[in-house]
Amino acid sequence: MQVPPHSMFLGPTPNGEWLLFGTFTPAHPHDLELHLRDRFGRQDRLLPALWMDNAAWMPDGNRWIITRTEGNYLSSLHGSPFRKLNPASSQSLVPFVLGVNAQSRAVSTYGNEYYKSGVPSTSPRFKVPAVNFPDFLLEEYDVEEPSRSPRKWRVKVPAFCTEGRIALSPHAERILWITERPRTGILLWLDRLQFVVPGQGFASQAVYVSNLDGSEMRELYCAPDEAKKWGNMTVTDGALKDIKWLPDGRRISFVHGDNLYIVPTE
Repeated sequence: MQVPPHSMFLGPTPNGEWLLFGTFTPAHPHDLELHLRDRFGRQDRLLPALWMDNAAWMPDGNRWIITRTEGNYLSSLHGSPFRKLNPASSQSLVPFVLGVNAQSRAVSTYGNEYYKSGVPSTSPRFKVPAVNFPDFLLEEYDVEEPSRSPRKWRVKVPAFCTEGRIALSPHAERILWITERPRTGILLWLDRLQFVVPGQGFASQAVYVSNLDGSEMRELYCAPDEAKKWGNMTVTDGALKDIKWLPDGRRISFVHGDNLYIVPTE
């Protein structure tokens, strides 16, 4: 299937019958012109819709929500104009939509899907950083009536994980935690005493799954970061790539080395 120059595929629709692609034009230098084609490449429709990388599909598979700096927008495959949503919130930031559940309620946070611990304090006994682990503020609002009061709750990140990001399952029922886990305080202390071999004991990348309230948290996979040469420097990088939910919401996939892994979450 061919698309016009300066275009990019955005992905299939949830039912797999249509393909979305976007085109950059001088008339719209900051937004994609969004096109919809059937899977045979014959029909091509220009949609009055908006698209961002964080698009979250509604349960009907025909509408999606995106978050922009100025607000949340609901777009449609049917050609109806996009509509700005105005969720009721006490926060000054725009709710960043992470997913939509089966009841057409959007689950969002503030900022984006990434988190990072605050400024480390210092343990007076061992003189090693003592990290304050963050939590996530989640909020849920009704997409059909966004002005109604939302439900809010806080979720603790996995223990000893100082930074990472979250991804909701396809029906916004569970959280996938893609985290960076540093060396623990005791390893840093042993390193100072030269009990740890230099170059070993890097931070590790770990993947967890939990319920939306943080309960039933469990680790699915963990792998040490990899050391790579970058010019004259040695840098570390996460070993797991392309981590994502599969459409059934019961499995995840990722690439580790040259292998593709599919891991059940239940």
